[in-house]
Amino acid sequence: MKEYYSDEQLIHGLRTRDNQVLTNLLKEYYPKIEKYITKNKGTKQEADDVFQETIKIMFKVVRNKNFKPKKTFNAYITTLYQNIWKNEVKQKSDHTTSDIFPETLEYEETDTNEEIKQEKLRKLASEEYQKLDKEQRTLLDMYYFKKKTMAEIAYKMDYKNTDSAKTLKHNAIIKLKEKIKATALYKRLKD
Repeated sequence: MKEYYSDEQLIHGLRTRDNQVLTNLLKEYYPKIEKYITKNKGTKQEADDVFQETIKIMFKVVRNKNFKPKKTFNAYITTLYQNIWKNEVKQKSDHTTSDIFPETLEYEETDTNEEIKQEKLRKLASEEYQKLDKEQRTLLDMYYFKKKTMAEIAYKMDYKNTDSAKTLKHNAIIKLKEKIKATALYKRLKD
């Protein structure tokens, strides 16, 4: 027997990562996503990726306790996965997609496009961060994630003094920003 959840239950279930709600989302939305992707020049693997990206973004969005979709949860998540796919296709080529959903479904495209863009930027930053040399990553990890002071970093990293640690941290940040800005994906996202 199919379970039905209200929008509030779905949002609460995502916030708490309730397995029943997540299973319901998989059963309810994965077939729709797969159908949409494969009908619009995609593969089953790409549908898997879009589903995962959709749920990942939803986890981030629902952390905001005031989150409430403008229309319905169904319209919001449908818009989200369609926009994710459209952005993927746009990045790969100039294909156009055809909507297979009813014309009466109103989309929240402006809301979801910004979330998709921010998620892509976070992913890009993470990828470029991994390309920094080990010393730069360690320094940035200690400062940003482990919340160490510059004096602690200078001592642990065996730098001459705190000013040296500050300069090296500043240089690592600049290098990371330059690496990110040099990517084709960054240039597309900023256009």
